[in-house]
Amino acid sequence: MHCSGQTVAQSAAHRLSAASYLRRCVAARARERSSALVERTPRRVDRTSRLRTVGWLLAFSALSAGSAHAAGDIWGKWAHLGDFAGYTAGGPPMADFQFLPLNEDGRMRGESWNPGIQAQPERQCFPHSAVWAPFGPTPIHIWDEGDRIVIRMQSNEVLRSIWMDGRSHPPAHALHTWSGFSTGEWVGDTLKITTTHNKEGFIRRNGVYHSDRAVVIEYITRHDGYLTDVVVVEDPVYLTAPLVREQSYRQIPADTEIYPYPCEQRWPVELGPEPFHFTPHYLPGENPVLQRGRVREDTFSDQEESEIDRLLNRR
Repeated sequence: MHCSGQTVAQSAAHRLSAASYLRRCVAARARERSSALVERTPRRVDRTSRLRTVGWLLAFSALSAGSAHAAGDIWGKWAHLGDFAGYTAGGPPMADFQFLPLNEDGRMRGESWNPGIQAQPERQCFPHSAVWAPFGPTPIHIWDEGDRIVIRMQSNEVLRSIWMDGRSHPPAHALHTWSGFSTGEWVGDTLKITTTHNKEGFIRRNGVYHSDRAVVIEYITRHDGYLTDVVVVEDPVYLTAPLVREQSYRQIPADTEIYPYPCEQRWPVELGPEPFHFTPHYLPGENPVLQRGRVREDTFSDQEESEIDRLLNRR
């Protein structure tokens, strides 16, 4: 179907209304863009990741269809329903890349990661990027400011502005920030957020990173006293396919106090006695965990824990 004046006239001759024609035209254009995207997608995609992506999107569609709340009814304060896959607070083991559609560059980046970098004092107040922000363990607060929606996450004081006034995203060379540049639109009772211009950050807290070219699309839907955020990450640098994850929240009382996050005090209390005087890392092929040739499991062995303790106590 082509959106030309001649086609419109022909459609009118067949008593097809302009509105009906436009709906069909938009649908046809969407199918064409979808086909083009499939053709550009690398063929080397993990089958499990593809099935998981389809499953999450189907689940999102079903949840959105069943929600009883109108657009704009996502305001208030919300607490996470548990730790995302147990991978937020302390992070999973090194080299645990299960269920992630990483390419070779993404895997090499993860394999060169040293957990000691988490203990550097200058990194304790780094905000989370928009890729990770929905999965942080602390409460969030969502409110409306007219031309934008604001989302605050307590952990590392993430403050996101979701512009709702129809503005376009800036050019690729524009400033990249921790929260990126986000625009939003209502799709029924679901808030769809598109975020670009992110700074590099982690996808999983064991050295799995996304690049500054990552694009994040979120679908936030309320279901009575619960909130669901389906997060789709596309990254041409480190991922071979879109990564789809979900985080759920429960509503907490409006008078709940969400205090400022004391990141300046976090390092000496939680992360170790003294600062590092180097940047922790492993050169390719020098990660002691990977040198053992073991397939990663969900927990470290005693020997691995001793090795990590030694590295973390290095001066």
